[in-house]
Amino acid sequence: MATNQQLTTIKCLILDHFITFNELSSIISYTPDLRRLHFSHRHERDTTIGSMSSIALTNLTYLSLRIFSLNFHDFEIFIGKIHSKLITLSVNISSNDFTYLDAYRWERLILQHLSQLERFSFQYLDHVDNEHRYFEGLNQFCSPFWIKRQWIFDAKIVDEGIVYVVHPYKKRWYEYTDERMVNSSTDLCQCHRLILNITSCDEFNELMKIEIQRILTVVQLYHLEIHDIEMAVDKLLEIIDLFPNLISIKIDSLSLTQANVSCKKIVNISQSTKNTDKITMFYLDNITEMKEVYLLMKLCPHLTYLRIESLGGIDAELFVEEILKKINQECHDSLRWLCFF
Repeated sequence: MATNQQLTTIKCLILDHFITFNELSSIISYTPDLRRLHFSHRHERDTTIGSMSSIALTNLTYLSLRIFSLNFHDFEIFIGKIHSKLITLSVNISSNDFTYLDAYRWERLILQHLSQLERFSFQYLDHVDNEHRYFEGLNQFCSPFWIKRQWIFDAKIVDEGIVYVVHPYKKRWYEYTDERMVNSSTDLCQCHRLILNITSCDEFNELMKIEIQRILTVVQLYHLEIHDIEMAVDKLLEIIDLFPNLISIKIDSLSLTQANVSCKKIVNISQSTKNTDKITMFYLDNITEMKEVYLLMKLCPHLTYLRIESLGGIDAELFVEEILKKINQECHDSLRWLCFF
């Protein structure tokens, strides 16, 4: 423990290496004026969490930490021993303890020890190959506690596994007007999004299907984003078939040639699932031919909002003329917003 002569005036401390909680306690005993703290903790080196001294950091308002292998119970002990007025908490977690996905435990912890918290975010990495099972608790992050604070729950599938994310709500691409911004508990509960980062359609395999089914035991998903790939239509339909509640999709581009099937056959395939009927918003980063748009209108008959970031080499005036003609011919009267740049 530091003496008065050893105290420093450091206000921001970044410990960009692994330390134990006791090592942390010793270090920050020298920094009573600390306002911002970032550190990484690895549990294999730490067996003394219960004996850790309480830490009085009355000026600390920002805490960011990375956690490896620590169970949630020990994390609760650590938070309980920090006496501060945190405004911002950011936690990055890699652990086999699925209690980190228990929204009610987080709610209790925050109400008991972090009552002044305004900004909260966490990322939890599930490696999927572990044998632990999730607890029963679908959509826990939709309780009034989370809705009031506008902290929303998303998921991402990455090379390492599944990343679950809680973060403050921000306006998204489909909230295209002020009137469309979320303003109710129902809206926020339907903000749950899955992001897929894949570079080849071959990556959508049985393992990814298992990962998606695993996510759906935790949260209902309403929005899907697929990055870094030209998506074949038949593969896109196969993915959509896994999501019964999708209302929006965002993809980079759509490939008709990769699918190697006719538009008529693709539409017939889509009729085998009713999931496309619920999709009302679609974002294409770019297109190369009008047929892609016509096909989307066929696949998603209740589409109300279509956004295209780039028309490629297509003439904008011709594009609008052809789309309006198609709408009139096929009585596609649900489309209300057509945005392109």
